[in-house]
Amino acid sequence: MIGRRGSISNLLKNIESLEKNSITSLQTPVNLGSEVFMQAEVPKTQRIFVDIGLGFHVEFTWSEALKFHLFEGGAVGKCDLRSWFC
Repeated sequence: MIGRRGSISNLLKNIESLEKNSITSLQTPVNLGSEVFMQAEVPKTQRIFVDIGLGFHVEFTWSEALKFHLFEGGAVGKCDLRSWFC
């Protein structure tokens, strides 16, 4: 299991890679369970789904995803949840 800091670092690296290489679509393996994988195509990479815990995922833009992880990890400091999208 990746620690909190590791997941933020991975998210940042992935978003930077998408932006740097101007990737607008991609193919990636998806684990269906019991280590059974299939190829999935992501037609638009401008929005991503982020695991927020307890099996829930939220669709974010790249900048929203980074803000969410920084907010959740405490890096933002005192922040009002209603305004972190601003």
